[in-house]
Amino acid sequence: MIVATSVKDSLLGILEELPLESQQEILYFARLLQMVKIVKCPRQSLEGLCADLNINITEADIKEARKEMFGNFPKEIEI
Repeated sequence: MIVATSVKDSLLGILEELPLESQQEILYFARLLQMVKIVKCPRQSLEGLCADLNINITEADIKEARKEMFGNFPKEIEI
């Protein structure tokens, strides 16, 4: 096999060796990739996500919830 100089050349080399059915699957996948556009949205904080819900969660509320959830959790686990 000849060393390809680019991704395009590599793909063409591989495609030439594959049967027609596999080539059609790759074509289908490539077209899917063309249609899919990933839109990156900036992440919002939990406070920002809940802003329209009129919920006021304080640091004390979070500490209390953690205490309830992990209060009986063993400090040391034997393996």
